[in-house]
Amino acid sequence: MLRAMTPFLFLAACASGGNGPSMPTPAVNEEFTLAPGQTAGVSGTSLRLTFERVSEDSRCPVDVTCIWEGDAVVVLKVKIEADEVTREVHTQGGEPRSRRAPAGEYVVTLVRLDPAPRSTAAIEPSAYRATLVVSRD
Repeated sequence: MLRAMTPFLFLAACASGGNGPSMPTPAVNEEFTLAPGQTAGVSGTSLRLTFERVSEDSRCPVDVTCIWEGDAVVVLKVKIEADEVTREVHTQGGEPRSRRAPAGEYVVTLVRLDPAPRSTAAIEPSAYRATLVVSRD
């Protein structure tokens, strides 16, 4: 019986997209979270966003009292049809930093960057998660 089912199980695994996670497809105005290297395609648009990396993180650790809350910079690759650009969004807004970045007729906003830093441990680059939202400009 198992021998007869093996080809069907193999075909089902292939049809499900293999071993990698599927690309998130959030709608406009819907929050979504990406890991470094992960791409999302915004539903109903040609917009694709890839969370490249966190290029700097000077946020105040949650277990320390700081004078300034610090800032982190999230680097995104923004692709609209054949055009591709790199954008930076910050955890703290205000000039010259911004939580928002243009993406054609849309704006990408960094809602949150996790995990919060702690004074006792460095954050592994692969552990970051960026929560974003895309809205109309």
